[in-house]
Amino acid sequence: MSDLEFFLAFLCPWIILGLVILFRRNEPIAAIMAGILCVGAFMALASFPLSYFLASEGIVIYDPFQSFHLFKDLPAEISISAFAQSFLAGLTLYFLRPRIHPASMDSKVLKFTGAGVFAVVAFLGEIMLGNQVSYHMGLVFLWAGFLLFFQWLAGSSLVWRTKGMFSVAVCASAVYFCVVEGLGIYYGLWNVDVDRSLGLFIFNIPIERALYQIFFALIACQGHEIFWRYFVKRDLFSPNDY
Repeated sequence: MSDLEFFLAFLCPWIILGLVILFRRNEPIAAIMAGILCVGAFMALASFPLSYFLASEGIVIYDPFQSFHLFKDLPAEISISAFAQSFLAGLTLYFLRPRIHPASMDSKVLKFTGAGVFAVVAFLGEIMLGNQVSYHMGLVFLWAGFLLFFQWLAGSSLVWRTKGMFSVAVCASAVYFCVVEGLGIYYGLWNVDVDRSLGLFIFNIPIERALYQIFFALIACQGHEIFWRYFVKRDLFSPNDY
């Protein structure tokens, strides 16, 4: 099974099903798709430097014979997969329709506390880069902490006020992305250099890859909430919803 066949098999059917449901329910397609396409493009671009560096350094090792095209050692399908994963996370978030609840914390305290937490995540990543065993984890922490720091400054209040169903969307997306990650490793499409990893696994998934997928789902879902709320300039749902 090639990389492209793998992603088509495990990501595209769910995306097609979601689109069919959107069209059948006469949802505001233009507004929804604007967010999904823009955030998908952002996630593909934002994840490319990390994926490219991991591949070029031999930390994540891809089978070159299963790829349609390589950017040095990184299959082009990985960027396509990032777009598709973000697309799926956006559809999941939309169908769950998180409700906005009254603010339970001062917005400034929330914003700077959360930003501080993600700054610490990035700082821990920087420290981990100094150790070969934690090098992979450090790259993931540094990448995620940097992106989440700026996302939280932009949309912390909204994310916090929708945290119930938002958390469900993140968890559902992350679990499925981890399943896809594990299957990719099982089929031999890619693997991880154990000398630069902690050696901890969740089933057959290195802890670094599992955390990457969790962070990816969180960043993608936050991106969709922020885009739909502040860039579409109108509510997608009823007044009692999002």
